[in-house]
Amino acid sequence: MKYYYLNKTLQLVQVLDRNSEVIHAGIYYEKNTLKAKLCVEGKKMIYQYCQERDIPYRQCGKLLVATDNEQRDIGLLQLVEYAKNNCVNDLQILSKEDVKVLEPNISCTGGVLSPSTGIIDSHSFMMHMLADAEENGQTTLALKTRVNGGRVITNSSGEKGNIALDVDGSEISCDNVIICAGLSTDRIARSILSSCPTSTDNNAHRIPKQ
Repeated sequence: MKYYYLNKTLQLVQVLDRNSEVIHAGIYYEKNTLKAKLCVEGKKMIYQYCQERDIPYRQCGKLLVATDNEQRDIGLLQLVEYAKNNCVNDLQILSKEDVKVLEPNISCTGGVLSPSTGIIDSHSFMMHMLADAEENGQTTLALKTRVNGGRVITNSSGEKGNIALDVDGSEISCDNVIICAGLSTDRIARSILSSCPTSTDNNAHRIPKQ
């Protein structure tokens, strides 16, 4: 159940752009990559999730336009083919007249409509995700706390979990850690991996560069 929930969460989050509040269609990712798979599958799930929980959203679609004939005759066709490789089969090629009907203020030579792209109230979405996570058990949101580093817990120590995080001077044991700490990511990763029983050299390649 925990794995299923984590997998579901990744699929939903992969398709959502937090900053722009856009639900992406899955057009641009490389074929057969995890990002492409999660985005395309997650797009369907996020619309269903919003409907079930009355989260504000709108499947308004997106226009991608060509500014010259080369982009129209080559670039747009390549984009449609690229999308099909990711199982996004709903793109519609539009003439410049078609685009004008949808958006009169655009000047272009042609375009593509992505009808499954949408927008969402991301704050409402994340609050619902948090509620689901808390109801699923063993989940706590801790804001305004500082993660100073961590250490690997050895099997012989008798402690629970795989990693102990130093959070504001207290230790929290975890089975898995996902580090999204910006410019501090390498420092936190180094503090955890350097405590492994194996040599530091073996883990050096796993530490992200700043």
